[in-house]
Amino acid sequence: MGEGWFKKNFWQSGMFITTIIINRLKSIFQCKYLAVTIIVLSSSCKKGSEQRHYESYKAEIEALITYFSKIVPQDKIIEIEFIDDNHLDRLQITDIDTIWVKNDSFYLSSYPQFSEWDIYISKDIPDSILSELNWNKQTFKTLKSKLDAAGCISINNESPIILGHKRNLLGMTSYYVYKKTDPNTLKQIKNASTELHFFCDSVAWYYDTGAL
Repeated sequence: MGEGWFKKNFWQSGMFITTIIINRLKSIFQCKYLAVTIIVLSSSCKKGSEQRHYESYKAEIEALITYFSKIVPQDKIIEIEFIDDNHLDRLQITDIDTIWVKNDSFYLSSYPQFSEWDIYISKDIPDSILSELNWNKQTFKTLKSKLDAAGCISINNESPIILGHKRNLLGMTSYYVYKKTDPNTLKQIKNASTELHFFCDSVAWYYDTGAL
């Protein structure tokens, strides 16, 4: 074996290794490209699916909002999320602009009157709260049926109205419905927010990761 044989085999080995490296790099780039493509398509499908759902259930969503506005007293903000017909994940009732006293000082604040997680309608909500709201078991049943019809699990009558569409792990996808927001303020919100995905003039979807 002479020097020529050694150079030839060395060159061939080098070409073989180079080919392997190039193919490996191609494979890596292809995988990265595929991953990016999947993420982009997934994001597009996500946006599309939320918009399609809202548009498909628009009448039911409007009926839900109308019903909830009728049963919530004007001086209250209520956030309610159902697990099933008898079980709530959360119920919070807040007095709007309540004057309350602490250490001989007066405060004007929106103060939770009732706030509980994981509660059963039949036993965990005080009668005094139900009486003040003028709610009964049938109220919850009707509200749950309207949420089901709209494909939602929660509602909050703040401004904007927040409709919980579905949970994904710890987070939730919600609709923000700006019914009482003036056009200039709404324009500012659209320009400032990168997390609200508006798909019509006054409705956006938002994914809350649940992170603190």
